[in-house]
Amino acid sequence: MAARVEQSREVLIWPENWQAWQVFAACATCWRLTPDGRPYGLVMADVQAVIAMLGVEDVTDCLERVLVMQQTALDVWAARG
Repeated sequence: MAARVEQSREVLIWPENWQAWQVFAACATCWRLTPDGRPYGLVMADVQAVIAMLGVEDVTDCLERVLVMQQTALDVWAARG
């Protein structure tokens, strides 16, 4: 499966990650921010709501995958300084 990340790039997403990607993408504006505006984690109530709205069957697996995506995004942002 492919998802458009930016207008100029496509990424391939393994089928087992597709639902987690849908949840993560839907939560793009659901980041908790520090007082100086740096993201430090997703709002878990929002993640839970999106998981429910999408009818995810294996909630635990999906949440674990979203948490990996969250940490990876935070690591990338931290590396960019």
